Amino acid sequence: MLAATVKCATRSALRAMFLCGVLAMTLSGGQKASVTGSVVTRGPIPAPILSAKTVFIANAADDSTPGVVKYTGGSDVIYDAFYSAVRASNRFQVVDSPAAADLVLEINFKGSAVIPAELELHVIDVKTHVLLWTIREQVPGVFLTKTIRKNIKLTIDRIVGDLSGLYDSNPR
Repeated sequence: MLAATVKCATRSALRAMFLCGVLAMTLSGGQKASVTGSVVTRGPIPAPILSAKTVFIANAADDSTPGVVKYTGGSDVIYDAFYSAVRASNRFQVVDSPAAADLVLEINFKGSAVIPAELELHVIDVKTHVLLWTIREQVPGVFLTKTIRKNIKLTIDRIVGDLSGLYDSNPR
């Protein structure tokens, strides 16, 4: 019993430290405090991301992944919602083939009964096939199917906002 209490206390302490770190980074306006306490300037956004005009959207969510069909209605639901959100953002022209795109945006759903649900976006350079950026957002409220579908839409909107934020926060 004592071990379980210590584990719970440690988990709570780690969660509190993480939240304090997130708050500190938010308040620092793009600068991050390093382990030594000095201020570190944000690194540059990769040039292929900043110059991209066209994107191909890839569906990496797999219906055999536990939770995808049960909680979301299938990988096509996630893909369709993400596709619509990217098009609605008017940031990129969405094309129907990777060869016609500057970037590939690969959307994936991860989660199960024991792993919190999250959406993950990989931004891949078409020319070099290098993973340039990853954006992850946790999907809140996975208790009811109706709730998770609504929350997936909200999470997709956050991911598209995070992607747009790369352009907004980059000093040129």
